[in-house]
Amino acid sequence: MSSLPLRCGLSVLALAGCGLIEDFTSDREIGHIDVSLDPHRPVIIAPDSVGLATPFIVVVNTFGSSSCTTPDGVALVAAPRLARIVPYDKIQRQGACTADYASRPHQVTVQFTDTGAAIVRAVGRVGAALDSVERVVVVTP
Repeated sequence: MSSLPLRCGLSVLALAGCGLIEDFTSDREIGHIDVSLDPHRPVIIAPDSVGLATPFIVVVNTFGSSSCTTPDGVALVAAPRLARIVPYDKIQRQGACTADYASRPHQVTVQFTDTGAAIVRAVGRVGAALDSVERVVVVTP
């Protein structure tokens, strides 16, 4: 009978090692892109112009607690002159979080396949609603 508490303790450790406990304490959410949370940091960082069909890096900043918000990927939908980027963050739900709002960069590679003015659009949360921020990138031949 004395081995029962030990087995339960090992089971909890095994779950923690597999990451199952973490899934109960954090959630993956569409990131906050409200620029008023950090007015010194732009939501979208991208070059002013790029070459046709040339891959380039775009950074979409989300904003959240520096101790409880972690970037967790993006969803990218691309068209010849449009890149729609939805950034995701993992938000810790247990424990104390700092009340500061730090930028959380999400990096993604984009390329446009048509010349002219192209749009990089970040879709994220502003308060409880979804909204978007856009940046124009000129695609040259």
